[in-house]
Amino acid sequence: MEDQIYNLFLTSEQGWSLFGTLRLRRIEPDTSTGSVRLPARASEALVPVTQELVPVPIEGEISLPLLAAFRQVPLRGIAFATAAGLFSFALDSGNARPSAGIQLFPFGSPDLGGFVIWGSSNYSELVFSVLARQLPRAF
Repeated sequence: MEDQIYNLFLTSEQGWSLFGTLRLRRIEPDTSTGSVRLPARASEALVPVTQELVPVPIEGEISLPLLAAFRQVPLRGIAFATAAGLFSFALDSGNARPSAGIQLFPFGSPDLGGFVIWGSSNYSELVFSVLARQLPRAF
């Protein structure tokens, strides 16, 4: 599986500005159950506007050096896509500490925007708005 790597720029209401990295990869679904189906051909992309969102399982890591001391926090989640492309994705670290929750939406070809909720304990959370730009792939 090839990873997609994003540079992150996070800002908070308290005036913090942080940089980070998000690494994502698609989890291959179990095709025997038939629960996840992606469009296989370009002709399937020509569907009515009422096309439903298709869930795609993803996993990855987020690294925020100033908050996690260069540690990567593992994430699991789901991306929602239509035949036209990515619609949104949401990831969560589960019970890992520090905890992180991310939701991002595409608003340009290489750009994503959304928010990150970062929790270092049961009683503290930081909420960041985030801009993400995908790094070009090396061939």
